[in-house]
Parts: sequence; C-alpha cells; structure tokens
Amino acid sequence: MIPLNVQIAESTLKVLQTKTPGTEIEQNATAGAHCTNNTCKKSDAEECFFHPGNAVFHEGLKYWSCCGRKTTDFTTFLDQLGCTRGKHCWKKKEIVTNAREDWFQRGGQVHITIYCKGALPSETSAKSDGLTLEVTINGSIKRYELFGEIAPSESVVHISERKVEIVLKQVAKIGWPKLLKEQTTELAQSSDCEQQQLQPQQKDDDKQQEVLMWNGLNEPSERFTTQKAMIPLNVQIAESTLKVLQTKTPGTEIEQNATAGAHCTNNTCKKSDAEECFFHPGNAVFHEGLKYWSCCERKTTDFTTFLDQLGCTRGKHCWKKKEIVTNAREDWFQRGGQVHITIYCKGALPSETSAKSDGLTLEVTINGSTKRYELFGEIAPSESVVHISERKVEIVLKQVAKIGWPKLCYDPPN
Repeated sequence: MIPLNVQIAESTLKVLQTKTPGTEIEQNATAGAHCTNNTCKKSDAEECFFHPGNAVFHEGLKYWSCCGRKTTDFTTFLDQLGCTRGKHCWKKKEIVTNAREDWFQRGGQVHITIYCKGALPSETSAKSDGLTLEVTINGSIKRYELFGEIAPSESVVHISERKVEIVLKQVAKIGWPKLLKEQTTELAQSSDCEQQQLQPQQKDDDKQQEVLMWNGLNEPSERFTTQKAMIPLNVQIAESTLKVLQTKTPGTEIEQNATAGAHCTNNTCKKSDAEECFFHPGNAVFHEGLKYWSCCERKTTDFTTFLDQLGCTRGKHCWKKKEIVTNAREDWFQRGGQVHITIYCKGALPSETSAKSDGLTLEVTINGSTKRYELFGEIAPSESVVHISERKVEIVLKQVAKIGWPKLCYDPPN
C-alpha cells in the first residue's frame, strides 16, 4: 500500500498554528490518573482490562456489545470486568463515523469528498495499492474497493476545516459507472496497542454448527436443473376494493366498447369492428431522423408514411386504452418464514392482476405489465398469496426453508 500525498488548506494551517498548548481534552495524564477506556479506572502502573464495544440497554437488560454479559442492575453493569486486555488510553479521540460523503469524476480524476469537521492532519492519511483505498481520519478507518485502477503516487489528499477531499488519478481515463467494485467495509477503530480478546474456547462441534448456520443464511437455493410448471398464486381482494368495484356504475370506463364504425385504439389500426385488425404491438422509435416501430423496424424518414405503415400483427380490435404499470415503487421484508413484497400502484384491477411461480421464479402481472423475479430462496407457490388493495399489491411468499434472505433476488455467478 502506497501512502498518498497530503495537502493542508491554508485556513486549516492558520488554525493549527494559533492553537495554544493544552487545548486538547484529557492530555496524557500523570501516573495515577484514570484510564478513559470503558469500565477501566486504573492507573498506568496497572494492566488495562476494558470493553471495546458499546453499552446496550434493551428491555431492562444492560450489557456491553462486545461480550454480552447481561444484568438488570446498573452498578453491576458498570463494575463488570473488561473482556479485552490492552493499553490504557488517556484521552478521548473524536471518531469520524457515518460521515456524509460524495464523489464525482472529471478529467481523468476521481474526487471523493468526506464531510467531517475537525479532521486532524496528524491523524488523517490515505494509502492505496491501486485498486484498494484505505482512508484514516481521527482513528476511524474506511476501506474502498475501487471500480477501476488508480495511480497512488499521483493522487493526493486535501484537508480543510470542514471536509477531506481525496483526488485519485486514474490509470485508464475511462468512465466509472460507480465508485466501488463491491460494498465498502468499515474497519474497527485503530488503536496504539494490540488487543487480545478474552473468550472461552469453543468445542469443535460448536464451531462446525456456527459455520453451517452462517452458510445457510447466505447461500441461495440451488437452481432447478429441469424446468418446472408455473403455479398460480391465490388472490385475495381487500374489502374496500370490492366495495369500489361493486358500486362502480356502467359507462365509467373511458372509451367503452363502441358501436359499429368506431375506430380501434391499437397502434396504426383505424378500422371498425367489422374489419380485421392489423396493428403494431411495439413502441414508436425516433432515432437520428428515422421513425419506426420496435416490433418490425421498417424505417422511414417521413412521419406520414410512418403513421400509415400497415401493422405487422393480426389480432382483435381494442376499444379502450389500458393503463400500464411501469417503474412502480416496491419494497420487501421477511418475517416468520414468509417474504413480503409490496408493489405500490394505485388502481390495480383484480381481473388483470396475477402472480405465478415455479418455486424459484416469480412472475407478477399488474394491468398488462409483467415483472419477473429470480428469488434468492425457494418458496411454496400453493401456500403463497397475493393481496390486492386500492393503493398497493402485496405478495406474501411462503418459504420452503425458514432461513434468512440477505437479498430478495438471486444473482447468478459470473
């Protein structure tokens, strides 16, 4: 890992130069002063046992996140012996966590801006091997797996009063669609000493059990080697939606089934019901002066000729336009052996809303729009259900194996 050059803004230098000694909180203390590590109140002459984790208070229980020894008494909680052996700490550092950050790319350089007030130049650094970037600010370390390769020797870190900007020089001057190749990993707080975790030894059976559970939670179900039949899911309609459908009077739809002589609404078909319908099921495309339908691609430059093109598909006339559901907001969560998918779309018609699955693949159709999900795990279609209400469609999937899904959809291996 090659360290990046560091540049300090003039305004930050002036603040550091005018800073008087003794302004830091809790300077290195004399012998006998108390250590500031959690639950350690000893002096430098004694060994330090402390809790590196955070205090947790939940449902009347009090414990440290690092060891989980729970108690209901606050005094007992404070007097718990630390679970980690290390060196004493005489001052509290301001740790930069969850800082807002942004990035952009310009002129063969990638700019990463971390918005954090009070970054100390003596405790701010960055290093990289070209593909991995490690940034340290006031004891907090963040690791980036970069999308592309950079030149560490030509990259620089700019430190100012309110932000830290890292300018990375690209090896290849190409566009990055995203900053990271994979998700970043937050590392633990850096320390001046090596910490030894005091934990009881585990039996081999316990270790094996933990490994099996971990793999089960994170590995997707195996894909079927042979194609299975798609089974329709049961559909349930909310009472409020049923009332709306029952009280709806005839004639409220736009463009009802018309009388003889009315024009069909299919693309380019202007005939009546007495004649056969030829239409274009695709979309109109206008590109670089050319006009054509995506279904047949007979291209022309004249707009009138484009509109008069005979349809490429034979079918039935359509007398009203359907509202297609596209780009609807959706969400999902998992609870009690069931996976809930919620699609937020107003006015889903029960007659045109359905879902079917073979156990690993889910197809959802709402008002003529179909979306396909390659699910992370296997479900039981016969025990799953679709709930239709006025403003959303909720799909409740029954899991075959009651395990945690880290994500909804399966990503095929490269």
